[in-house]
Parts: sequence; C-alpha cells; structure tokens
Amino acid sequence: MSKVAQSEPVTLALNYAPARNRFAYETLFALDHRLNQIVAGTREPRLAAIKLAWWRDQLEGLATSPDTADPLLIACRQVLRTNPVSGAQLGEFAEGWAMMLSPDLDDDDGLRTIALHRGAMLFAAISACVGAPSPDDAGRAYALADIMRASPDADVRIRVATMIAALPRARLANSLRPLTLLAHWARIDARRAISGTAFMTMSARAASALGFAIVPKSV
Repeated sequence: MSKVAQSEPVTLALNYAPARNRFAYETLFALDHRLNQIVAGTREPRLAAIKLAWWRDQLEGLATSPDTADPLLIACRQVLRTNPVSGAQLGEFAEGWAMMLSPDLDDDDGLRTIALHRGAMLFAAISACVGAPSPDDAGRAYALADIMRASPDADVRIRVATMIAALPRARLANSLRPLTLLAHWARIDARRAISGTAFMTMSARAASALGFAIVPKSV
C-alpha cells in the first residue's frame, strides 16, 4: 500500500508500532481515516450512509469477493489473510461511522454504542493482529475523544469528557504502545475540557510521546 492518509496524532503514535505489525496498524487506521472522511466530508447524510454501507459490504466480503482495485481494500485483505481478524470485524467499523452521521449527543447510551463500534472494535482488531489482550476501554476513550474535540458545544465537550474520565484504566502491552498514546491523549484532553483549557497541540503530543517511550503509563 502506498503512503496512507492518517490524522497527525495517529501518524505520530504509529512511530511506536512494532515493525512486524506496522502494516496492520497502518492499514486499520487508514481504514478508520477513510470512513472518517466520508462522514466529515458529506453535506448529504443519506449519500454518506450509502457509501458507508458499500464499505461495510466490501469489508464483510473481503475473504470471498473478487479482487478489488481499491488499494486500501487490497491492504485490508492482506491483513485478513495474515492475522486473526475477520471481514465482519472490519465491517463493524463502517457501522460505527454510520452512527456518527446523526449522533444524539444528549444520549449517553448512544455515545457509548458509537464508542464500542468505532473505537473498541478498532482497538480489538489491532490487538488481535499483535496477539495482545484487547484494550476496549482505551478504544472507547479514543473514539469519544474525537467526538469531544469536534463538538462546538462546551457542555457536550464536558459531558463526553466526563464519560472518558469514568472509563477504567489498564496497562497495555508494549506492542500496543500506539494505542496507549492515543488513549493517553484522549484522557489528557478530557481533563482539559473539564477544566476549560485548550486541547493538546501537536508539539505537546510529540513531547508526551517522548516521555511515554521512557515511562509507560496505564490508560
């Protein structure tokens, strides 16, 4: 797969991915980014829903469908062939992003469902690729933090931040260092939202990543 598109924080975090698992990391986060672009770039939710349904069907059928010309789908198929991950699992990502088309930010249960389908399942798939226990709560924090950062409503940011802060912490395997960083930044930004201060800058994330390489934390 050619150079993949990812958010800046993800690109920074993936510097800590083990070399043997880097392709799986990059592919799964590239998939997450592609689905994000569909949701973020649409002015017509129904059209975005159709695109996400297409991606769900393509991902679910990767193991048996004819060859595809899409480089990202080709990369996803390679991940499936070399790791204990299924097309159905990847299809859940599209379901999670479909929920983002009209999230009810006043419904905590709805937010938890989005966090499960988008974040926890993404982190679970990566964990399966590296052979580590799934850090579901770290994945939920990652997905909720994206909602929190994108919301223009301070009250919503505080509500979502409070949900992040309430998630249990756990020490992740060293092979999951990129996920540890992303969850750690989610929790820092949650604390900042609650205190009314600005979210982390990229330079602050870079400094945090250097410190994390020396002294790992529970997230």
